Amino acid sequence: MRRFLRVLFLIPFLFLPATAHADPVPLTIIGGTITGGTGTLPCGLIVPAGLCFSLIGLDPTTGNTFNLSAGSEGGFNAALVGPGQSVTFVSGIAGTADLGAAAVEVHFSGFGPPIPNGSQGTFDLQGFGTATIQGTFYANHTDAFNGQNPIFSVAFQTLTGPVTLHFISAGPGDPRFELKTATLTVQSVPEPASVILLLSSIGGLGLLRKRKRP
Repeated sequence: MRRFLRVLFLIPFLFLPATAHADPVPLTIIGGTITGGTGTLPCGLIVPAGLCFSLIGLDPTTGNTFNLSAGSEGGFNAALVGPGQSVTFVSGIAGTADLGAAAVEVHFSGFGPPIPNGSQGTFDLQGFGTATIQGTFYANHTDAFNGQNPIFSVAFQTLTGPVTLHFISAGPGDPRFELKTATLTVQSVPEPASVILLLSSIGGLGLLRKRKRP
């Protein structure tokens, strides 16, 4: 009888591993956009300065892709520039996102060409940018705030690509322009391990070709 009771006592603990929350699925960013700026951002966030993103994450194990979006008030620094001057900017957020269910750290910076002479009103220029991202994504904002029940994770990753720089006039009689938004079109950079694997694969193909020659 005592042995039977021991078995009954152990049964609930046998199911604990099955009911525990699984580790977050690790994703690799393969595309999307990151925008830093002032005013109304593409994600609908209205801030004096901030950053938001809409990215595509790939699960390398299954090949499935997932949409990851979030945004927060944060830093966005870009000086007023006049004709003939080029622009640089820095933007970033860290912590629980104001918009979206995520706890992330994103740093985004870039530059653009000189402002053309005769530019008026609003206009866009094409530049280049680099961003780093790492963080965890949750089912809802409460889970993100409490750091519980994570769904996806993104390890530290560097992203690069072209940037659309949107300028507006600094005001009547002022020849300078203000950078309102900078939007990076993400082009993921292969991790060093991936590059080594690719190079070794190419080297292996070369050896096979040599062996096939008579």
